[in-house]
Amino acid sequence: MNASIWKRFWAFVIDVLVFVVLFWALAQVMDNFSLSVVLLVLIWLYYAFLESSPWQASLGKRIMGLKVVDKRGRRLSFGKASRRLLSRIFTNFTFYFGFFSAAFDKQNKTLHDKLSKSMVISQNADFDPNNMEEEDEPTLTLVTLVSVLLALIFVSLLVWWVVLPQYQQFDAKVKSAPSPTDTIK
Repeated sequence: MNASIWKRFWAFVIDVLVFVVLFWALAQVMDNFSLSVVLLVLIWLYYAFLESSPWQASLGKRIMGLKVVDKRGRRLSFGKASRRLLSRIFTNFTFYFGFFSAAFDKQNKTLHDKLSKSMVISQNADFDPNNMEEEDEPTLTLVTLVSVLLALIFVSLLVWWVVLPQYQQFDAKVKSAPSPTDTIK
């Protein structure tokens, strides 16, 4: 009934390919800032509209035979589908480690599935909400917590080894450069 991790992965890859093509096409006619704003809005509308539509799936999920449902097996509303997309920010923040939590979850739920109280199932699955294990609150598994911790460590190391030395080099160049008032005298 619950979607396999590999089907979800390939659905994600298909959706990314859709956005790569869209990005390329829009990049030909828009400046970077406008492109960023338009792309963010299109990503939101793409997922929220399609996952709340009768398809209940993005193009990638549809091709892979998957659909998104709430914890009772019902179609998501546009608002709930939008909240599901917003909860993916946490999965993305963990450099996609939030997706890996599905490998250790009995129902193959990712971090954003848990946060949005939704799930991805096979299109033809007979959903019986009475057979589902009820979760009172969205639980964060050990894998999810470790994922967030690893992401924080990664960002900290990135700042320490890359950003900070670059800033120090820039600061040293600025301090050693002659000031505009020195050249006027």
